[in-house]
Amino acid sequence: MKNHISVLFTLLLTTGLLSQQLQFERITTKEGLSQNSVTSICQDSMGFIWFGTYSGLNRYDGYNYKIFKNEKDNPGSLANEFVRALSIDNSGRLWVGTMGGGLNRYCSEKERFIRYVNDPEDSSSLSHNSITALLTDKKGNLWIGTLGSGFDKLVMPKDIEENENDQDPNRSRLDFINYNHVRVNVNNAFWDYINCFHEDKYGLIWIGTRYGLTKYDPATDQFTHYFHKPGNTSSLSSNNINGLGEDQNGNLWVGTWDNGLNIYDREHDAFIRYSYKKDRIKSAGNESISSLYKDKSGDFWIGTFGDGLFEFLSADLSENKSINKRLFDFKLYQYDSHDINTIGSNNIYTVFEDRSGVLWIGTDWGGISKLDKKKSSFVCYKSDPANPGGLNQNVLLSMCKDKNDVLWLGTRNGGLNLFDIQTKNFSYFTHDPNNPASLMNNTVLSIYEGKDHTIWIGTAIGINQYVDSKRAFIPYIIQPHDPGSTYIFSICEDTSGYLWLGTYASGVYRFDKKTGRTINYKFNVFFF
Repeated sequence: MKNHISVLFTLLLTTGLLSQQLQFERITTKEGLSQNSVTSICQDSMGFIWFGTYSGLNRYDGYNYKIFKNEKDNPGSLANEFVRALSIDNSGRLWVGTMGGGLNRYCSEKERFIRYVNDPEDSSSLSHNSITALLTDKKGNLWIGTLGSGFDKLVMPKDIEENENDQDPNRSRLDFINYNHVRVNVNNAFWDYINCFHEDKYGLIWIGTRYGLTKYDPATDQFTHYFHKPGNTSSLSSNNINGLGEDQNGNLWVGTWDNGLNIYDREHDAFIRYSYKKDRIKSAGNESISSLYKDKSGDFWIGTFGDGLFEFLSADLSENKSINKRLFDFKLYQYDSHDINTIGSNNIYTVFEDRSGVLWIGTDWGGISKLDKKKSSFVCYKSDPANPGGLNQNVLLSMCKDKNDVLWLGTRNGGLNLFDIQTKNFSYFTHDPNNPASLMNNTVLSIYEGKDHTIWIGTAIGINQYVDSKRAFIPYIIQPHDPGSTYIFSICEDTSGYLWLGTYASGVYRFDKKTGRTINYKFNVFFF
């Protein structure tokens, strides 16, 4: 503990006053990741975290990364190294959607992959080999979004493990049901480019495409489509749907690739548009939302491509139950090349929370950003001539937090700085030669709050008692004959109410608060 205090004191001496904020830990190829563009993240039943990248699948055990890639002469290896989507089914199996290698299922016991690919001669095979999205629904069905053939639905067979063919791992042994724009009655082939899925609390499946949003009701086997309609502000703001999520009040959040956020009002069957850039950040380009994610605490995370990561707190959402209130208060986290505690990139692919509550953020070319909200980093408060309302001096020698949550900071020659932790405002007490009730000296070496909450200040020439009702100080010169030799470095109160003052080279003094009298105790050295 002593070493920890020393380190903190050194930080305060050299960098000013510090406070806390969220801390991101960056993980890149330097830490063992196969590639720095992380498209998808999930956690399996064994606790492993899986990361899909442009070049390989990564399994993280909390210490090390194991990388899976395509091996030319190994049909049990990953079919393609570009991993776009991951999903854990209801039996704990990992499914991997690749770009060009079809759907792969990981067999943990043998550490190999079973490949499911398109067969033009078999209409029940996978419809397309480029997989863009995966969803396992509550019933155990697997939904597979493709790049140009709509989506496939796999009703998971109970005997899937028994049907494995060790001699032919490339062979598709499952029956997939395909839904393309023709089957769902949409007159635009861009609908066949699937970006995302979401199953809501009612069991409805929502499908985000490059041409609108589709709702599927499994109970009636009916599809309902929603599109952008020029001139209709209650329609979607764009047809390119890239993220879907549901808040704690059951509202569906719809992120678009080129025109911000929409929230679906189920009661009125209408969309409310929300601009996250307006009056918040200044950047060029469209409002590109790449992912939406709700964590276990109900906080909503919005990943963007170009503007960083937004956090919307669940407490604020509870206060704004009426979704007609469009002015939500987001927190914004952005990349800063000068601060390693910031997020690794402003281009966000995916957000995932593991079972321990740690958030993993997959970025484009910035690797993984890991966020443990239970931890915190430091914000530095420094003296700045351009900010007269900040810290007035950077060398801090002492500190004390009083009963009112005010931090008293002693400086080398700037007197006392008082920092209100709640308001983040500074106020000051300094020595004024023309005011005997001012601070006696600007070198503040120690600060102590007594049992009766009186503040005592140790300086280079004595101690001050602070009188709160008058905002004034009572001086006590410890050595009147040589006040400059009394450096009060420490103050402590005993059970009898006496203050004990530790000095630099004059021993220790017992100070009687009632009379102002002192008794000096020194260490005597005898030489023989």
